[in-house]
Amino acid sequence: EIDPGPTDIWELSKRQYDHFPLGKYEWPALLRLMDQKDPSYRQ
Repeated sequence: EIDPGPTDIWELSKRQYDHFPLGKYEWPALLRLMDQKDPSYRQ
């Protein structure tokens, strides 16, 4: 049997995850990476 751990830890993790909108920071970072690797993708 797997012990999921204390409920308060799950709630804290959810609050921390919900604090940042999905993709808000990842997408700009991916675009910067693409600019470094191959700027021609913007054409």
